[in-house]
Amino acid sequence: MISFIKKQGPKFALLLLASQLLTAVAASPFDLDSRALVSRARGGKYVGSSCQVDSECYSASCATGDDGVTRTCQRQLPGGPCFENSNCDTRQCDLSAGICKASAVNGLCTNYYDCDGWEQGTVTCQNKKCKIQDSKACTQSNQCASGFCNNKICRRRPQAPNSPCFVDGECLSGDCAAITASQCTNPDGSFAYCPGTTDQHCTRYALGHSCANNGECQEGFCRSGKCVASKDGDACSEQYQCTGPSVCGNGKCYTPSNATLHPNDVCDIGSQCLSGRCVTDQLQKDSYGVNTVTLKNQYPARCDYLANGQTSCRSFTDCSTGLCQSGTCNLGKDGDRCQVNYQCENLCSSDGVCYTPAKSNAQGQGEPCKTDDQCLSRSCLFKYDSVTRPRLGSDFPIGVSDTSCGGSVIGQGCRVDGDCSQGSCSNGTCSLLSVGASCEGNTQCDTGMCTFQDPSASSGTCVLAEYHTQCSRDDVCFSGKCVKMACPYSKDPNACVYYGCQAVALGGTCRQSNYDCYPSGQSCSSDNNARRFTLRSSPPWHNIKLPYLFDFLDSVALML
Repeated sequence: MISFIKKQGPKFALLLLASQLLTAVAASPFDLDSRALVSRARGGKYVGSSCQVDSECYSASCATGDDGVTRTCQRQLPGGPCFENSNCDTRQCDLSAGICKASAVNGLCTNYYDCDGWEQGTVTCQNKKCKIQDSKACTQSNQCASGFCNNKICRRRPQAPNSPCFVDGECLSGDCAAITASQCTNPDGSFAYCPGTTDQHCTRYALGHSCANNGECQEGFCRSGKCVASKDGDACSEQYQCTGPSVCGNGKCYTPSNATLHPNDVCDIGSQCLSGRCVTDQLQKDSYGVNTVTLKNQYPARCDYLANGQTSCRSFTDCSTGLCQSGTCNLGKDGDRCQVNYQCENLCSSDGVCYTPAKSNAQGQGEPCKTDDQCLSRSCLFKYDSVTRPRLGSDFPIGVSDTSCGGSVIGQGCRVDGDCSQGSCSNGTCSLLSVGASCEGNTQCDTGMCTFQDPSASSGTCVLAEYHTQCSRDDVCFSGKCVKMACPYSKDPNACVYYGCQAVALGGTCRQSNYDCYPSGQSCSSDNNARRFTLRSSPPWHNIKLPYLFDFLDSVALML
């Protein structure tokens, strides 16, 4: 062995030296790309050269290019290390600190973040110079990206209509105003979405003002460089282009005669409409002709729907309410076909026929109504797609949104159990059922618990409430105690609390078919006593609800 070491001594010495060098490098506080190395060793590669690490570059900055793959030597951003001006994007190196400086206004930049103040949104990089953004403070025009400093604020030079703006002085029309996002205009005058991120835009020119295209005119058209009024027969894209009483229809301006426009037609004045009303607050109907909502301040103005008693309707869809009978809008009488309640003098049945209930103010849950006092629950509710009726004009069933009675609560009137949202109907009043009574759901029972011995059965039995059931008094709980407790799934026991039935104490009487015992470490034995179980005496798993099973597993983990 000694002879082997003697023969291999030089190799061992080199190996030992290499090991020491490797240890020294590994223990070094500097990473190969560390900025701290820039003052020690500068690479020989210049800007644009391919690289892998910072130390290869003269600027000590190796970065991935726009393609997301190629790495090349780049100049340092503000805040990066430097030893001469050429290391920096801004060509400004604070030699005393060895850090690249951000450029002041009109200083050199490659990107906006080379400029001092970019974090506050006051400057940008434009044509490789830092410039002040619009609406920010300035002292002279050459500081502004817009090239215009007005009253010590950078402003856009006066712009054509539809251009983004902040103040009136930025508009050739002299008016910067909030414009609906979809109502800027194309050169042909058709509507388009407004450019920019502000809702303020330069308004269009009034009649008589010079213009470059139709889209620059508030109304009318741009002819021979001036905004002029329309003439009947002019091709139009939008209603605003047709001036005076004329309207845009079928792509041309024309002036309707009095009482010729049907409901929902575009209009200029009320006399043009069969309803006599040209409105901007417009009733909306769905594809089945059922009223939905009224939208305010709409454009363009349209003829209103016909009121009951007005003539010239083509179908019920021309009527604001009611039915179209022999060309006149009227409320339907008993026996008339209907689609919604408002079309009838009284109510519209589930089979789509107007009718008068046999007994007034006695409509049960889900039955049609117009007013609260028609319902036993005194609650008439509008519900979306709540009623299925035959569509008018066909027998095809459709779901319509209409008003119907809500369910009665305890103490309110009822005819059948289905009228009660709580309790059961007894002697015409919704009442909670006592323990032992037959029930169909928890809401019918005074204890809040209806147990089904057979899961497929249509009815169960009201029983005393088990552990964790929400309660309001002690006598509804099997344990006899209704106490404040944390919500089962709440991580913070103080964040969510409610009153629930307490578990049966250890040794107390319990029910095997219910969850009366505290599930962590307890079970209901065959002799109906709450007992602590062990790993050798496992709990009745079929009696443990999922969240309580987790409690049990936690207790087992603690025992282990």
